[in-house]
Amino acid sequence: MFPSEQLTALQDCIVDALCVGKGFTGAFNGIFFKGGMLLVDCQEEKSATWLQEITPKLEGWKGPALCVRRGDEIPQLYSMVAFFPRSADKGYDTALNLVNNQNEGLSTSAWKVVASKIEGSGWNLNITIDDESYKYIRQRGFRLNFRFGKIIMRPWRPKTTSSIQGATTGTTESTAPPETRPTAHEATAAVVSGEQMETPNEPIPAVQCETTAAGVESSKEPPIE
Repeated sequence: MFPSEQLTALQDCIVDALCVGKGFTGAFNGIFFKGGMLLVDCQEEKSATWLQEITPKLEGWKGPALCVRRGDEIPQLYSMVAFFPRSADKGYDTALNLVNNQNEGLSTSAWKVVASKIEGSGWNLNITIDDESYKYIRQRGFRLNFRFGKIIMRPWRPKTTSSIQGATTGTTESTAPPETRPTAHEATAAVVSGEQMETPNEPIPAVQCETTAAGVESSKEPPIE
C-alpha cells in the first residue's frame, strides 16, 4: 500500500496521462484515498478500461510497479482503533511488530496506519486492516496479546455519545463496517501496488479497478477520532 505522498504523486501522473493526445481518455466523478489505495470513481466502463490500460505504463511514476484490479479483486478493508500502552518511547512500528509476533496466525503486513497520536506513555492508532485480520480479531473478542497482557482493538466509529462512553469504559463493538467506497456508479477504479497480491473477498458494485502494505493492558485515553 502507498503512503499519502505517493498517492498524491500517482494522482498527478494520472492527470498528466489524461492530457496526452486529442481523443477522449476518461471522465471521473471523484477520487478517494482509502487505506493506502487510490479509488477512482469512473463515469462509465470506457473510463475504467482506459485507467486499467494506462496505469501500468504511467510516465513520471517513480514508485513500485502498478496494476489495476476490478470487482471482487479489490481488497476489503476495516477501520480499527487501539491504544498501545508503554510504547511511546519507540515508533509505532515496534508496537505493531509486537502484535504480529505475539498473536500466532495473525499478520500485520497489510495494515496501514492512517492516524497516530501519543497519549501519555503509549500510541493511539487508527488502522485499516485486511479482511483476514478482522476475522481473526473478531474471533478473539477484539482482544490481542501485547507485551505482558492484552489490548482491545475495536472498530472505529464516528464520534457519538455512546462511542465516547465505550472508549472510557473499555467496552468494544461487536462488528465493524468495511471501509466505505463510492456510491455505485457505472464504473469505479482502484489503484494499488503490483506487489500487493492478497485474495480479497468484498463484492464491489458495478465495475471497479484497483491499482496495486486475562488482564487487559490498556488505557482510558480515548482513541483517535
